[in-house]
Amino acid sequence: MVYNVLKTNEFVHINFQDIGRKYQANYNENDKVLFTDNELKSILSLIFAYQLHLPELEKQSKEDRLKFLSEQNYYFNISKDFGRLLLENLEDCKFEWFNELKRQSFRLEIVGSDKNLNEFVEEALIDQMNIRQWEYGKYFFKSYSNILDSSLSNKKIKGNQSNQNSAKFWDNLYDKMVNIKEPIENYEAVLLGFYVKSKIEKQDLNMQNYSLLGSISCQKLFYLFKREQNLKQALNELLSLDQKLKINKGRKP
Repeated sequence: MVYNVLKTNEFVHINFQDIGRKYQANYNENDKVLFTDNELKSILSLIFAYQLHLPELEKQSKEDRLKFLSEQNYYFNISKDFGRLLLENLEDCKFEWFNELKRQSFRLEIVGSDKNLNEFVEEALIDQMNIRQWEYGKYFFKSYSNILDSSLSNKKIKGNQSNQNSAKFWDNLYDKMVNIKEPIENYEAVLLGFYVKSKIEKQDLNMQNYSLLGSISCQKLFYLFKREQNLKQALNELLSLDQKLKINKGRKP
């Protein structure tokens, strides 16, 4: 199998509400809709994001699930847009499979639970995540960094801007984290650490780092959504302790 890095093709997502409004006027429950290429890809990307985070969503209340699954939710849209990126990069049999679906009609009110569409998403998109996890992690981290950036507005943050030894960097960072008042989980500490390393210390992340970030996002995106303000508070506390993050001896992740 030939592995090609995803190309960042431009696309315009169509909200499902807008798709519904387009067809609702002349539609009854027995009708089926033949979607355009863009409409079908927009629907499939929503199904992808839902499937990707289903294990964590099943544990939540209906109210919290609906809040997370909103197309106005920035966090949900990170995964939705990555799913669209996968769709824009379909090749060979997966591309032909998509074209077969495009020739089919679907019932509008239950299109999200359609068996054929969900099977396609699982086998043509979700199954790719085993090899695409680092790309998803990189995509997620860029978007999530924008969220954390907003908490640092009008603040002058100065890092070492030098290539620290990785072990010493993480040791120094964890020494500071044990002193912050905002309680955070281990995966949240790793996420904040990568943010500091990349955005403050100006050190590049590698494929292994992005793969770990992809794993965190796949499993914990709902919790990051719920705890956004907590993590912003933790980040501000961390940086206020020691902006230069002086190197000490100790442990690494």
